[in-house]
Amino acid sequence: MARPLASQPLPWARLLRGNQYRQGPAVSPAHNREVVDLIAAGLGETQYVSRNIEWSIDLAAPLTPADKRLQRLLLNIVAAPQPEKGQQLLQVFLNGILQEVRPLDRDGKPHTLRFDLNTSSQRAGINNLRIAVQRTDEQGDCQGVIAAFPVQLLPGTRIELSDANVKPVNFNDLRAHFAKGMDIYLTPDSQANLPRELQMAASVFSNLGSTSRKTGFTF
Repeated sequence: MARPLASQPLPWARLLRGNQYRQGPAVSPAHNREVVDLIAAGLGETQYVSRNIEWSIDLAAPLTPADKRLQRLLLNIVAAPQPEKGQQLLQVFLNGILQEVRPLDRDGKPHTLRFDLNTSSQRAGINNLRIAVQRTDEQGDCQGVIAAFPVQLLPGTRIELSDANVKPVNFNDLRAHFAKGMDIYLTPDSQANLPRELQMAASVFSNLGSTSRKTGFTF
């Protein structure tokens, strides 16, 4: 506003003094988040595998706070019984890097599988988790198309998180480091190119999101 606030019409003056403009600490429930419910995030629909199928999800804020790391995948899964010669292999990928391969039990009962996620495979910001199931049946041209068998992820499938207590060594560590709190200062000479400075500040807030514990912005 070009004019002082006192010279504004009375209704605007009352609004500007309202409680909705008082500053206070931003409290985000993501600070205390210890798990990511993958079923609630969109996984879990039944898939039918004849050769291979997969589930994929991008893990980023607000699902994963900036001050957290992916620690463990707990997978509740059920697969239909198969012929004696058939086998289904479960594969877990993090950012395109294979974490582990395990055979699925062929008893048609729910099973809970645990996978530790490699810290070195993780990225700052967005991590892509891919879960794939592949059939290993032998097939010749004379056999035609083999039947599909259902596989489903069950409730309780989740990612366990741990605190990212790291000392910043490279750029990937800065997101977790700044999530503990940071201050941004704009010096008087920044007015010469204020749009650029505000764009930089907006990018910082966008990357940290509501997961930053305390962030100060000072002109």
